Amino acid sequence: MNNRSITFYIENLSKVPWEQSASAKARHHFEVNVLGQLFTFKNGKLRSDFLASYKHNEESNTYIFTLKPNLYFHNGRSVHAKDLEFSLVRSFFASKPNEGSMENFDILGLDKINHGTPYVSAKVEGIKVLDDLSLSVQLNEKNIFFLNSLCQTNYSLVPQEELCEDLIEWKKWPIGVGDYKVIESDPEQKMFTLKLAKENINNQPEIVYFFTKLNQNPDLSNAELNFANDPYYKTEELSCYTGKRLILFNFNHELSKQYNFRRAIELALNKEEIAKETKRKSEELHEILLPNSIGRSENKVSQNIAKGKKLLAMCLDTTERNKTYKIPISADSYLGNNYKLTIQRQLQEIGLKVEFVESDKLWHVFYDDFTDSPFRLCSQVADNDNPIMSFSYFCNQSAQTYQYPSDFHFDKLYCKTQRSKNTEELSQRLKEISENISDSTVAIPIFCFKENITYNSQKIQEISPEQMEQYILHFSNIVMKT
Repeated sequence: MNNRSITFYIENLSKVPWEQSASAKARHHFEVNVLGQLFTFKNGKLRSDFLASYKHNEESNTYIFTLKPNLYFHNGRSVHAKDLEFSLVRSFFASKPNEGSMENFDILGLDKINHGTPYVSAKVEGIKVLDDLSLSVQLNEKNIFFLNSLCQTNYSLVPQEELCEDLIEWKKWPIGVGDYKVIESDPEQKMFTLKLAKENINNQPEIVYFFTKLNQNPDLSNAELNFANDPYYKTEELSCYTGKRLILFNFNHELSKQYNFRRAIELALNKEEIAKETKRKSEELHEILLPNSIGRSENKVSQNIAKGKKLLAMCLDTTERNKTYKIPISADSYLGNNYKLTIQRQLQEIGLKVEFVESDKLWHVFYDDFTDSPFRLCSQVADNDNPIMSFSYFCNQSAQTYQYPSDFHFDKLYCKTQRSKNTEELSQRLKEISENISDSTVAIPIFCFKENITYNSQKIQEISPEQMEQYILHFSNIVMKT
């Protein structure tokens, strides 16, 4: 490893960090740096590194996107408007529901596309290629967060020929237009080598060894690693929230179908006590929206063991009272083990015995060993760019199975929220949809957290101030020592 290279570590249980079964945190970190983002928030403003211009016609509710000239994918092919067209809608043509298809874009004609429909240009009525670099996108309704949604890597510029037929997985590895390109992949060692794909003007790392398995002290990480005995390692906290931990129910399970059971679980929890037991500094959370979001309902459910015990007793028969339920949890070593022991103890106080078992399944969890699991414990990535995003997990088009019953009223409320005409209206509708989730106890948020960045100051001079406002590490924001 040369002095212009760094090692980066992020936890991930799956084989490679770009597959759908990878942790959202690992996948987003990898894709942001390799695929790039069509839009980003920088210094509090929306901007694009790949579009020469983007304009909105209020009367026709149409966006005109114009690509920058001389833009190339990492495979050497130039980028054209047809690539932008494909990239915007590929998630909806993909063979199965996925994270990208959970967004309701309201693009004219997109609702007529079913998963598995063969992709061809001009198939979606509201998207038209105007010339080699320009594209028009017409929406059915006004959506003030449409551009914010395009910050997600599900809509990054990608070449169709590098993807498998399902339009989700890659033939070899991800190819995009990001600052770094993949040059080597070693899934057995869980090491993936990235090389800077643009001119180095800010003394950025030339090579990044992206590890998803800890086998040495990395130069850079957002994991909770202990370098107390090494004076060269520095730790800084990001200014934005990076994630939240919550309980999601298995609505294919007879217990979770019962409101009294879900309510009993919530009443068992003392969230303030749980948040104090995490290895990373956390804050108790009482609704899906983060503390800095608009539209919060500010409802708070306090622990009530007596009432929780009474409600649970109404749901469990004699056999179920003596049973220990396996509860799948997504990777959480960065949070430690004490908070889970606290949840376990609190649930036992109302009469429910649980055993937490780590699972690498993120979308389709409740089968095989977890068919009889009434709920799961997992994380959601922070919704800093678009507060509506967190609610897409509970919509009819969600890629997550059994985590919400088909609910016409909720889907209608979600669409209504997306079609808010201004910030004031959006705030009110976010409050309504947040209260809907809370009142029905469809999910139980427990705590949220920010992220620490730890780095080797012998190799890295600083993390740019711009990075501190973003929850995904952009390797181009790393300034190396000369």
